[in-house]
Amino acid sequence: MSHFGKELRRFGEELRHFGEELRHFGEELRRFGEELRRFGEELRRFGEELRRFGKELRRFGKELRRFGEELRRFGEELRRFGEELRRFGEELRRFGEELRRFGEELRHFGKELSHFGKELRRFGEELSHFGKELRRFGEELRRFEKELRRFGKELSHFGKELHDIKEGLRDFEVGVRF
Repeated sequence: MSHFGKELRRFGEELRHFGEELRHFGEELRRFGEELRRFGEELRRFGEELRRFGKELRRFGKELRRFGEELRRFGEELRRFGEELRRFGEELRRFGEELRRFGEELRHFGKELSHFGKELRRFGEELSHFGKELRRFGEELRRFEKELRRFGKELSHFGKELHDIKEGLRDFEVGVRF
């Protein structure tokens, strides 16, 4: 077999090997795309949790405002109680009513705080899950980088083989005239 035939055979082997590497690279890209899709889904869920958390914060703010208004009213009632001590009986009844409402608001505020705590815990769990997904994404990215480096080395070797074939063909004369 001539030197050219050997080079062609070796070139064919390199092409086959290069094709396998391209197929492997394509599989890695597909897996990487799946990871990106899962990561996007996690980001979407995280955004939904943030939106729910924002609604809870807004509701909590409204409750705080209502609580502040009740405190203000409670303070006004206390002031009137001190100013109208001689009408103690009537004012005491109103004071008791305001205390009852204040107690209801405190109970309601306590429930909201409890609900807020649960939402905060759920948010923390989602954040932890997001962190795990981010770490897994980083691992996939490192694997992809390693495959890309290996592919680059193979490509460099392939380029050298093409150069060697070109050099081998430089002195080759076909002997066909047109």
